[in-house]
Amino acid sequence: MLNYLSGNTTIPAELPQATIQHSRDAGALDAHLKHLIPKEARCKECNGPLSDPVLITAKSRILTTTGVAEGMSTYRKKCLNCSLMYRYQEWEDGHHNYDDHVILSLHLCPDNKECITDTYCCQQSY
Repeated sequence: MLNYLSGNTTIPAELPQATIQHSRDAGALDAHLKHLIPKEARCKECNGPLSDPVLITAKSRILTTTGVAEGMSTYRKKCLNCSLMYRYQEWEDGHHNYDDHVILSLHLCPDNKECITDTYCCQQSY
């Protein structure tokens, strides 16, 4: 599973401006998707069929710079041959699935990365 995640769903170091802008525009809380379902239809490891989406929670939250959208549903799919699990990881939609319960709007990520880098740099100078 880690091979698939790191090779296929990793958020690029430099996000496309269109994706960041889309994520910002979706900052109006009503614009967010209500059902976050993995897009994969076939297993990337064995090419087997995937199960129908299975609800993980109907209480996910999307965090944005302007607020919190609540009541999102996150789903998973499972390969019927090798049992590889697929979670919603569609960064192109402008989201980062932190843990199926907390979803970050992608326009938060560059700001968070900058804050973490600044904090790390400051801690290293002591």
